[in-house]
Amino acid sequence: MFRLLTAAAIAALTALPASAALFLSGDSNIINRVATNSGNQNFFRNIVEGNRVLVHTTTRSATISDGVTGLVTHYQSLGYLAEVYSAASVVNPVVLADYDLYIGLAPDDAYTADELAAMSAYLASGGNILLTGENGANFASLNALLNDALIGLGSSMRLVGDTLDAGFNAAQLQGPSPFLLGTEQFEYAFTSSVTGGLGLFGTAGTNATFLAVEGAGGAVPEPASWAMLIAGFGLVGAVRRRQRVAAA
Repeated sequence: MFRLLTAAAIAALTALPASAALFLSGDSNIINRVATNSGNQNFFRNIVEGNRVLVHTTTRSATISDGVTGLVTHYQSLGYLAEVYSAASVVNPVVLADYDLYIGLAPDDAYTADELAAMSAYLASGGNILLTGENGANFASLNALLNDALIGLGSSMRLVGDTLDAGFNAAQLQGPSPFLLGTEQFEYAFTSSVTGGLGLFGTAGTNATFLAVEGAGGAVPEPASWAMLIAGFGLVGAVRRRQRVAAA
């Protein structure tokens, strides 16, 4: 009985993948600086944790769509497999299984329940996801869609409907996190702030977090996961106490 309960507790612990990370950015134009800025280049390299990337583009903004080419070209220059997923394409587990990082740029429509299930399974298997919103003044509906998706994924992170720092600016590093290696010159533009998770980058003026992570380097397991772990180890402790009493 003791061995079974111990195994159950260990299984609950290992069910939280050490490598999976969910990133949230209040600015999608961070991709537009990959072509020219080493800080952005290093960040996007750091978050892959492999060499296969799927970039889900958008029709919301021509500027964001233009940045996709530079992002994919950068990944390919590193020898990575980097491919573009059209805005209308549906996220599914078969496609995600072929990649180490999924980047969802300013999605045109809400993620469906099936898509969120596929993304949750992808995170559970160790894949990384980056979702990007935009400044609250012009993209309130987009941020609302992403907040609904974050709820569906069980994330504590949210996009706030504010509008910070027009024009491209140098971010302040927060962290600490291995994802920040070589990113001192990271640039962003016109962002919403992000709550929850571990802050990675803050705005130039007020250091308001606009890019955060949950998972490797900053994950906080959901309360339900912690409850399962605590209950499992509590049962193990109770059995061991009963065994000691019986032995006495």
